[in-house]
Amino acid sequence: QMRTTFDAVMSYLIGNGKGKDLKDDKGFALQNWKSFDYQIEGLILKCDYAWAVGEYSFKGSDGASTPKAQFTIGFVRGKGIVLDGVMEGKLLLRVFHASFPHDGANQKYRSYSPSTVSAELVESSQERWGRLLTEVGAGYRTSEQFVDDAYAYSMRPVLFKPAEAKQVQFRPTRAGAISYYQGGKNCAVKEDFGFAMKPWRAVSFENEEVLTFADQAYALGHVCYVGERGAEYRAQILTGWVVDARGSLRIRLQHVAYPDAKAVKFAQAMKNNQVAALGQEPVTKKQVEHYQDLWAIEIVQIGKDYDNANKSRAGARDLVNTLYGFGEGAVLFKPTEASKDTRFRTSRLGVMSYFAGGDPEFPADRGFARRPWVSVRFQNRGILVDG
Repeated sequence: QMRTTFDAVMSYLIGNGKGKDLKDDKGFALQNWKSFDYQIEGLILKCDYAWAVGEYSFKGSDGASTPKAQFTIGFVRGKGIVLDGVMEGKLLLRVFHASFPHDGANQKYRSYSPSTVSAELVESSQERWGRLLTEVGAGYRTSEQFVDDAYAYSMRPVLFKPAEAKQVQFRPTRAGAISYYQGGKNCAVKEDFGFAMKPWRAVSFENEEVLTFADQAYALGHVCYVGERGAEYRAQILTGWVVDARGSLRIRLQHVAYPDAKAVKFAQAMKNNQVAALGQEPVTKKQVEHYQDLWAIEIVQIGKDYDNANKSRAGARDLVNTLYGFGEGAVLFKPTEASKDTRFRTSRLGVMSYFAGGDPEFPADRGFARRPWVSVRFQNRGILVDG
């Protein structure tokens, strides 16, 4: 289904490919097509690349047309010469994706609530906690949102002991936790420098033991924070989780500590801001994978409010505002399950409606993210990184 090599593309076009994955290729370009019609629905034009989305169909020698298919095409400018101040270089295909219409799936919306907390749910919750923390430092989430999403302050008291705190060592209140992660002049605790604001490139857990019960769980082990320049800070952590009304785990107990020598070094580095801030560096494959994970987390999170239209739309709005590039210019979005008349979404409201539904301009949208989904994962066959 995916073709990322010269031989695989040639096999699709003219057949006779080698290998078991290509043996069924008949040669699409050899089917004696009479004409090709297309309609562009959206364009992004830059100096050295371009993107287009739209629909196309082929007409055979017998006059019959194929069903309309949707396409996404990415071009780059090949090397050329400059004539009258204009670069004369032909456009070369770099990305091509085509699919036939899908006018919605008849799937039931349902709630998700585990009958018993599992070790796998604990591990996925730890992973989510780490990714939410990195989102704060990257500017895609506030410390208030992080605390409200990850901790159980709205449900019951929380026992939170951060590692670096000295003057106010325990944070049983929501305000104290937010102060620890946010820092700044207006924080509730003056010593707080903003643990989540450094920012962090990645966070991972190594569990020594996980205890699970019907509606709670406990995990003991290590947590590793990776700074933007690759420096690693390893801490000991005990976390207690409780199940909320949506079936998600929230933190009710958290105790973090560093070995004595590392604690002094780490706290000093944090206060001196030696953990690098985000820079204008080339995009990496790891960053692509990271933001795929962030997108997946937000899709699952929207679904947890599947029975609350206002919260679902608020979640969709946050998803679109933080992970889609409407602030940078045009966005070309071809969703899978959109209805025939609204298959292409080039507006912010159109994308929000697809994920959450409820927009009268898009009456067929049921809210793709409100199904809800328990998990989302990507399987990349190729990643193109410029820079």
